[in-house]
Amino acid sequence: MDWGNPVRNGVDVGRSNNDKNESDVPWVIVICLAIMALTFVIAIPLLGMAYLDMHNATVIAVEEIKKMRDLRAKILMGE
Repeated sequence: MDWGNPVRNGVDVGRSNNDKNESDVPWVIVICLAIMALTFVIAIPLLGMAYLDMHNATVIAVEEIKKMRDLRAKILMGE
């Protein structure tokens, strides 16, 4: 008497890997990891440079505004 599941009687649960040279990691995972590594290597330094440029521009703009206020105050005082 067969006590197995009559609906799924011939399902292969897993495949055996007899070839020792063949990797168990699919190529899709390797490609995704490579894309993520390139993202970290290229995108993060570019974002860092952009933030540094924004910071430098903000500092220079604050200095220029301060100079304009001082000049306006001197003109209004009549010096």
